[in-house]
Amino acid sequence: MKVRKIGYQQRKKHRWTIRQQTELVPSLLLAGKWMTSAGFSRGDSVKVWVEHNKIVIER
Repeated sequence: MKVRKIGYQQRKKHRWTIRQQTELVPSLLLAGKWMTSAGFSRGDSVKVWVEHNKIVIER
């Protein structure tokens, strides 16, 4: 499978505390036909975890 390089964005995460703080957190959006080639279908549930400094996504 072809290696793809993707960027990431920052998103606001609201923390519902007395001060209602907002912090910026990293965010990834994965989309494309290549995901179908990798065995993912629309509506699939996935498991996501970090292992050895890598993000792992599994159906």
